[in-house]
Amino acid sequence: LNSKEFVPVPTTIKIDTTVERPYGIGGMRMCFEVEEVAADGSTTVMLAKVFKKDTPDVVKKDYFNEAMAQCMCEEFAVNYNATPQTPKKVKFIVCHVVEVDMINLPPIVIARNGLLTYKTQDTREVVFVMEPLVRGAFTKYNSNFGEVYDNSMDRNATESVNARHVGMVPTAEAFSHFTLQESGGGMLVCDLQGVNEVFTDPQIHTEMGRGLGMGNMGADGISKWVVKHRCNEICKSIGLLPLIPDSELLRQAQPHMQQNRYQSLRDQMKESVKRLVPQLNFKAFAPAPAQPAVQPPELAAPASPLFQRYNESKDDYRKRCASMNDDERLELAILQSKISEELHKKYNNIMVYDAHGRPLS
Repeated sequence: LNSKEFVPVPTTIKIDTTVERPYGIGGMRMCFEVEEVAADGSTTVMLAKVFKKDTPDVVKKDYFNEAMAQCMCEEFAVNYNATPQTPKKVKFIVCHVVEVDMINLPPIVIARNGLLTYKTQDTREVVFVMEPLVRGAFTKYNSNFGEVYDNSMDRNATESVNARHVGMVPTAEAFSHFTLQESGGGMLVCDLQGVNEVFTDPQIHTEMGRGLGMGNMGADGISKWVVKHRCNEICKSIGLLPLIPDSELLRQAQPHMQQNRYQSLRDQMKESVKRLVPQLNFKAFAPAPAQPAVQPPELAAPASPLFQRYNESKDDYRKRCASMNDDERLELAILQSKISEELHKKYNNIMVYDAHGRPLS
């Protein structure tokens, strides 16, 4: 997946501060209709999404995690669409995080439950995720834990809307399955919903259960989804392996094959990390003894306050490594291996050293 970073840019947004009733309400968030104003005065209708007021411990970072998850899902979508035999392409709406400068606002009337009353609990700022409003019949295809919705669940939906929904369900299920296999069992994109093939508000479960949205239920969420998933023709046509063998195959399989495919993917990921980062002891997780960093002469450190702080940070890094649990060490190893691979691709002749002065690549 390509890396993403947030870039601050000024923008102008038109908000009706007297509106209390939201445009829509979900399980954890609600949305209000706003307009983004371009330099030429033209406007684009957008949705501002905020966490409900009864959601505990909402901090500013939560909004950035939600937006990052949606950006990451679009990266998965690009890879999925490039897969041969994919019958329908999918995409995710591009979203932004908006911070409202409340200090410099002119005197205005704010409705009791309007958009500007939703503030983060750590900074007490008005922050929300904003994305273009997509017109059409909004439907949900699957849930966080593997439920599949075979109809649009809208009593007023027309036959054509229900038909399009039914036609999109296999694609949504295959896409979720694809993300799990593409990530080596480490991530699952689910809770897919939107207008036809344009998705929004997805959820990513990660093996570690950290970041990428409040609904990240970790390995437990992935396992529950896997148990309920049934591969369809799209899964088969794009070469996805069954996550759980069907009962007939399971009876005929050898004992070592009678296992959850997701567990197999996780095991493969851990084995690959062991090969990529052999200096980490995955059995005992005992920290390597601290040694003076060995550096090539051309990288010798000048005597400066900046490099002194760098050496102090390395000491702090060693202490943190010593206190890590198994999952944290695995997460660190995966991150180190990815960084090492990317640096090696870009700079073939540069050696990458770990905190103990040993080469990583």
